[in-house]
Amino acid sequence: MRVWSVTVIAVLLAVPQGLPPMRGGGRGGQTITGQLGHPSSRSATSDALDRYVSGDYDGAIGALVYLGGFSTVDADEWIKRGGLADATRRRFIASSLALEVIAAKEAWPVALFEWACEGMRNANPPSPNEALWMRTSVALAEGDAMWSILQDPHLGHALERFPDDPHLKLARAFVAEASALQPKVTTGTVTTDQTPVALDRIAARLPDPASPADAAKKATFERIADGYRALASDPVVGAEVHLRLGDVELRLGRIDAAVAEFHEADHTNDPFVSYLAKLFLAWTKARAGETNAAIDGYRSALDITPHARSATTLLAALYLMHGRAADAESVTHDFLSANPPPADPWRMYPRGDFRSYLSLLDQLHAAMQKTPGIF
Repeated sequence: MRVWSVTVIAVLLAVPQGLPPMRGGGRGGQTITGQLGHPSSRSATSDALDRYVSGDYDGAIGALVYLGGFSTVDADEWIKRGGLADATRRRFIASSLALEVIAAKEAWPVALFEWACEGMRNANPPSPNEALWMRTSVALAEGDAMWSILQDPHLGHALERFPDDPHLKLARAFVAEASALQPKVTTGTVTTDQTPVALDRIAARLPDPASPADAAKKATFERIADGYRALASDPVVGAEVHLRLGDVELRLGRIDAAVAEFHEADHTNDPFVSYLAKLFLAWTKARAGETNAAIDGYRSALDITPHARSATTLLAALYLMHGRAADAESVTHDFLSANPPPADPWRMYPRGDFRSYLSLLDQLHAAMQKTPGIF
């Protein structure tokens, strides 16, 4: 039995499953090279913007790959060339292309990010298109763990423009949590403690009463919890707020409060939130010794996201702990047979709203086509 137990867990650990890819030029997966304002990129930026507005999104970024980086100077000239009547639309388009260039960079061009944000803020009164751009830019920064940019000043700028936007308010609470828990970030590289086996990180949420470090963190977690509680009744983001609040309650050692929040979170049609709520609830059942209820909980999570690695790992481990090797083998076989492997919500959980990034890009593309203007 011991050999089989080690084998099952080793198989689950050995299967490669990095964080979902976020980089690449548009949808083409190419890497941008070159520097902002490089002389050879000036005409390339104008040409790329013309291609971008025509709907050739990947081609626009691909052109910048070979001919240089995004020139803000040339982009400003491109915006002016359309005349005052079309400046708003052109600014929106140029800022949207800038986001996709940023996403394709291994090292973030912070100056480009600031140029796009400042231009959007200074050009016109707040608009739905700007709100969409702000949310997309925040989602991108969350996905790349750029907490310093989000804390000061970008998220603050976004909230100044759109103080009632629920996604931005949730981002503020999430960034406060994420920056407290994950302070070490290498530019352009996601740093996370989201380990392949969910049990490792879920178990780490429980504080050690004897640990001075855990005691010192309590005040921080209490402030984070208060930030989430202020949003718990929001009809747009409330379900995710309950999920994340329950996670913080776990970190504070308040298991019953965490369970209550997870139940609230599960009242949603969002499969991302529902899967994780069921995952966390099942784990609390397993911890309490309610094995059958925990098994049912993990299976209900897998009903939402079949063959997801986190629930599969926890379920297989639970089966093995109770001598059910055949069941562990079955659920592991199902996981290994999945082709392609499913995206595990657990892997996206520490990346905030980034799971919406591609959908938000599609909305940006649609908005720039609907906005009237002459080129």
